[in-house]
Amino acid sequence: IGIGDDLIGLFEVAFVGEAIGDFAFDQSGLVEFVIPKSVESLGERAFHNCKSLKKVVIPGHRLGVISGYCFSGCESLEEITLPAGVHSILSYAFENSGIKHITWSNNMKAIYSFAFKGTQIQRIDSHATTPPQTGQIFTLNDAKRIELHVPRGSEAAIVVRQCGKRL
Repeated sequence: IGIGDDLIGLFEVAFVGEAIGDFAFDQSGLVEFVIPKSVESLGERAFHNCKSLKKVVIPGHRLGVISGYCFSGCESLEEITLPAGVHSILSYAFENSGIKHITWSNNMKAIYSFAFKGTQIQRIDSHATTPPQTGQIFTLNDAKRIELHVPRGSEAAIVVRQCGKRL
């Protein structure tokens, strides 16, 4: 766990609870974080501006939503896999983060506007057979750059083809 920009050591935190609150680790020097299996919600800006955060592991299936601004400003976070429980990514969740590759399950139902604003995302692995409901999550230039992987023959694949994107 770090304080400010100074990494002071690695600690295992005993956590019993269902929520990580708003601003819980805001601007901390975290490098890696394993979200406990008991966690059902991440507060808004829970990891906001954790510029050194490189790895987040979400092992449980209880977490349902990636809250607004949750990982915004996490410049070192380049890849994340969301477990089957996650069904929604709220607005600005990964704004200005270093995210380049994200994977989500068949349970993804909604991605809100600007969830990936200011990122250089390059690859999305979606296991969703039905496309999630979305707001404006990418600009046209972003969409040209992104490699999108969806299940063959799925409704999601048909929608992607109709938009002129190669699978």
